[in-house]
Amino acid sequence: MNDNEREELKKRLKARIEEGKISRSSKLAKQDILDKTLKNMGIDKEKLEKDMEEVKKQGGLTINLNK
Repeated sequence: MNDNEREELKKRLKARIEEGKISRSSKLAKQDILDKTLKNMGIDKEKLEKDMEEVKKQGGLTINLNK
């Protein structure tokens, strides 16, 4: 096993451990993690929630994918 494979496995293991921590955490902690993640991605949470409500009011979202 070379170093690149080892690093990839280590990264995947850390991600799985973090997912487990999140699933066991409180709703407030999950909300805090979501806020931080969205902020790091450059997404405004309030605007996203408002946009999702608008889509829901319009009857949903339909996406057609063609190959």
